[in-house]
Amino acid sequence: MNVKDFSAETDPIGLYCSADLVATQFSSASLEASHLGIPALLVLFDDLGKKYLRANKGYELPPSCRDNCSFLIEDGDKIPEVLGRALFNDAARTEIVGNLQARFSNDGGIAKSIAEHIKAIVNQQV
Repeated sequence: MNVKDFSAETDPIGLYCSADLVATQFSSASLEASHLGIPALLVLFDDLGKKYLRANKGYELPPSCRDNCSFLIEDGDKIPEVLGRALFNDAARTEIVGNLQARFSNDGGIAKSIAEHIKAIVNQQV
């Protein structure tokens, strides 16, 4: 297994597309990668991650951890099991990505509607 720290990288989309898994605590990188088809692994221990979220956000698990939308490690003893599923179990990987996309995607054409609205405003100002 090859693990690299790319936290200083300025082009995250290229990194997501070349990765097999994106591991983070609670970064939006997990959502971005999953929308591109790359499953996310969140690592949230009581004293590392959850403590911050409880103190600053009022919850200890991000919404993407609910409904099986990301892989989650909360216990050091579970690292080999969860990491194995996240990297090598194709059915589990597909399920995680599909769950996140179903929960957080919008197939109602929102992006197109926003673009058309902005275009209309710009056209009025010209």
